[in-house]
Amino acid sequence: MKAILPVYVHRLKESIPVWMEKLEHTDGIGRYKFAIDAYLPYDTLSSIMAHVVLNITQPNHEYLQDSEKALAWADYLLSHQREDGHIIDEPYEERSIAAEGMPPTEKIRLDLRRGHTRNVVYAAYMLGRPPRFLQSHEDGFRNPDDLVAWLEGLHWTNPWGAGSWASAALSFQFFNKLLGDENAATIIDAGRQWLIDRQDPETGTWSDGSEIAPHTLINGIFKVWMGIPFHGLPVQYPQPIIDLCIETLLHDPVVCEKFDACSVFDVATVLDICLRQVDHRKDEVAELAASYLPELECMVQPDGGMSYFPHGPIPGPNGPPLCPDIKQSEIGGTALHCQTLALLTNLCGLRDELGWVPCTEWYVGYAAASEAS
Repeated sequence: MKAILPVYVHRLKESIPVWMEKLEHTDGIGRYKFAIDAYLPYDTLSSIMAHVVLNITQPNHEYLQDSEKALAWADYLLSHQREDGHIIDEPYEERSIAAEGMPPTEKIRLDLRRGHTRNVVYAAYMLGRPPRFLQSHEDGFRNPDDLVAWLEGLHWTNPWGAGSWASAALSFQFFNKLLGDENAATIIDAGRQWLIDRQDPETGTWSDGSEIAPHTLINGIFKVWMGIPFHGLPVQYPQPIIDLCIETLLHDPVVCEKFDACSVFDVATVLDICLRQVDHRKDEVAELAASYLPELECMVQPDGGMSYFPHGPIPGPNGPPLCPDIKQSEIGGTALHCQTLALLTNLCGLRDELGWVPCTEWYVGYAAASEAS
């Protein structure tokens, strides 16, 4: 039975570009705020989330295709890079820490900067600018042994977090290689080999061997594989990974009952990558992907975009960091759900009808099916 693109998705194709324009600030290209009602006029997190949305929904947008405008956007992002390589956007950082109710320790700041630096610098790179400074902070390792020891010490009982940090550390070496660091290639090789050796052949997962929920194991694969642009890891064991993804979509209560949108995105990304290697259970995946499309309609908001939850943004213990906890679209939720919709439609054969580009192509680097054939 042919899948059908829901009516609400057709409407989003028209409403999201209009809503996105309302988030732009006149100070310059790439300056976006988090929501129409937001605390900051613009910030770097909202900027890179806007970069995500445009790459998916409007890949021919002038900010992406006009080199002068793309470079202006990259320059805005890199204006926040410090000499140690970190991206530090102080208003965003302070609000993020305060919203979580955490003490502003150096460890908390380092943890926040690790992922944010990777994401901002890679966005600038895709827009045409290399980083301005080497990653010389404590995660910018100077020899392979130090990186491997650090990877060994990560908390692989939480593969989502450990996989994210592993990819971030290897992204720093990728950025350093761009700037001519002679040690970086060897360090990347060591990190890649460590990940290859630690992947479980029976399940395709990374973990410490403890009992971990299926969706969390998939989250870990997702985080490692989103680092493919940096470490070039081969896609191993796609068949058991597809089996685990299907099991997760059918039976993991966090996904199939509570509908954790982030996990659905992660599962869809992993499936899309696997099915570019093999056709294992492809028809089952297509049916499941189509069945999940209606689940995202509740995230659509009247102002034209989407929110992370039906009621609004992700709240921290002290409220959301960048906008009020009210029912409105916000760029984080819109970016997440646009990515999920692009992947689900690609998996169930509705890619051409929607016309959106999945992250496996514009971010990870796989060719579209028509280009690969």
